[in-house]
Formats: sequence, C-alpha cells, structure tokens
Amino acid sequence: MLPRKPTQLDPRIPWFAEVRCLLSPMSGVTDRPFREVCRDFGADMGFCEFTSASGLYYANESTWKLIDTEGEAGRVGIQIFGSDPEHMAAAARLLRERRMDVLDINFGCPAKKVVRRCGGSALLADVPRLARIVQQVVEAAAPVPVSAKFRTGWDGASLNYAEVGRLLQETGCVWVTLHGRTRAQKYTGRADWDTIAGLVELLDMPVVGNGDVVDGDSYRRLVAHTRCHGVM
Repeated sequence: MLPRKPTQLDPRIPWFAEVRCLLSPMSGVTDRPFREVCRDFGADMGFCEFTSASGLYYANESTWKLIDTEGEAGRVGIQIFGSDPEHMAAAARLLRERRMDVLDINFGCPAKKVVRRCGGSALLADVPRLARIVQQVVEAAAPVPVSAKFRTGWDGASLNYAEVGRLLQETGCVWVTLHGRTRAQKYTGRADWDTIAGLVELLDMPVVGNGDVVDGDSYRRLVAHTRCHGVM
C-alpha cells in the first residue's frame, strides 16, 4: 500500500475513500464511450468533457449533449467552467437533477479561448471573483458535493495555490485537484510535485495530484512523493 495522508471526508462522499485513479475531464476526449473504456482499465472515476456554464445557462443544445451521464454505471463527475458567478450558479442548479457524484469547477484550463473570457486558470489572477464563484456554486449545487481543479498559479511570479487551496476548503469544496504547473507553463516543462506535496500537508480534505503521470510507475512515484489521496 502506498502511504497517503489521512484526510477528513465530507459525509456525502464516503465512497471517495476507495477512489484512487480519476480520469481528467478533457474537451473532445472524455465522452461516455471513452469513460467506459477507461473504467475497464482501472479508472475509479470518470468525468464528462468540461462544459461551459454559460452554454448550459443559455440552453445551447450542443453544450447540453456533453452531459451524457444518465444511467451511467460507476462514479462520474461533471465539470463546468466560466467567469460569471451568476451563470456558474445557474448551471449548478440546472445540473442538480443530472446523474453525477460530484460537480467540479475548472480553475485550471490554460487554453486561450477559455482564458480570454476570464475562465479556467485566468481566475487564479482574480481570487475575489474565484471566491464568489465557489461560494455561489456550492450553495446552488447543494446537496450535490462540489470539488475544484486548479494550477499552482498564473505564472512563476504569482504562485498562489496555497491561498486558493485554503479558500476552496473554507468555502465548502469536498476535495481539490492540483496540477503542478502554472498557467504560463501550459503543458511544457515538468510538473512541480513539491507544490502538490505542500498542499497535501496544508489541507484537511483530500488532495488529488495531477501532472506528468503517464503510466503505473509515475503514478506510484507521485503518490510516494506527495502522499496525495488520488491521481488524476
């Protein structure tokens, strides 16, 4: 057994104690057939493709088609992104009746088309707005549990993952996923696993590690290095 830090689980997610390998929500990739294949090969939890909250709010048909979870076997989450707290909260309310085990908020996407609309990792440079989004989504989604995925900061000069992690815990998230890169890095260079280890030690809730895990060996090395609850 790999050593992991003991954590406090929200009463709504006792099942998360057994979740170790999570499939990242990836645009154009993690549709339902892909999730089912990944479960066959050991994924404990899948996620839909990440979805625009404003698209859901405005009843965009193609956006709603991404939420294809009805009747799905196994643990599954839905991830939303956006910059408008009202739209994010409205999307959370609309999604409450959908099949999901958790609603995840995307604060990590580095793509230009998301960032230029102040979504994804852009919110790491606007923590007050990020806080408003989390507060409103947690309230609107209840009783559905809410988690969040984020990066270490906007760039190397503004690493604020500890501040953001504490905020997410204090505002009611049930776990967080940290990608050990800044937005400026996108997917270049190496993920800084020390930041994940630091967040694991800082928080009481589960921390999921993300970044540069490509096989069983890198999975084991990340968990051994950080004592994280699981790996995405």
